[in-house]
Amino acid sequence: MIKLFTCLFLVSINLLISAEESSKPLVFDDKNFEVFLDKKRSPLSSLKDYFSIEDGVLHVYPNADKNDRPNFILVSKKSYEKYTLSFDFKWGKLNEHLDPKKITAGIYLHAFEDPLNLDKKYFPKSIECKLLQGKEGMGWIVGVESKVIVSGAKKFKGDKGSFVKGRVDIPKGVSGFEKWHKVEILVNKDKCSFLVNGKTTLSFSEIRTTDKESIQNGRFAFGFEGAEMLLKNIHLRVVE
Repeated sequence: MIKLFTCLFLVSINLLISAEESSKPLVFDDKNFEVFLDKKRSPLSSLKDYFSIEDGVLHVYPNADKNDRPNFILVSKKSYEKYTLSFDFKWGKLNEHLDPKKITAGIYLHAFEDPLNLDKKYFPKSIECKLLQGKEGMGWIVGVESKVIVSGAKKFKGDKGSFVKGRVDIPKGVSGFEKWHKVEILVNKDKCSFLVNGKTTLSFSEIRTTDKESIQNGRFAFGFEGAEMLLKNIHLRVVE
């Protein structure tokens, strides 16, 4: 029975961070992720002042001074083709002094470059699920191309790529620093969708390079840009 459970665990790659597992680096360790701290390849231990896990909650910039919050990104060492990545998150109160436009983070999908060259740039060529305080569920198309379906939203053009603004309803009277949000990212080869609090904000299809080559798989990454953030219930379900 133990052997069967172990096999099923490895196949499903269910990456739940629970209180029982918080002392074990089951997901965020040097075996599973590459770390780039302020554009420099670094061991996970270099994030000790910016990244911690306690009681099942991953806390980003937990005690960092507002002037000591460097960008960092954690990139999966393995590429994936079909999967669902889901987690709950909320913004920390250390952000209250920040410009709302700077309270942001991102999840990067189908990072296909090898090597990623993140020592020269902060973020990989990919589709980004953009989390911006009060406007969670937007997206960037960074160095790739894609068709986009947006419900009740507008499309903008940015310096780094196409910026797409999705929409998610935040209940009135609920501060962005008090509410947990549920994010689900569905990836199926050259398609992906973002859901925030159960509502689809953006869907992408025919993801490809600027040379028109289809991108069927790639690595995913968590990118943090100086805003305190708490995450829990992190799951990765891989479809074989």
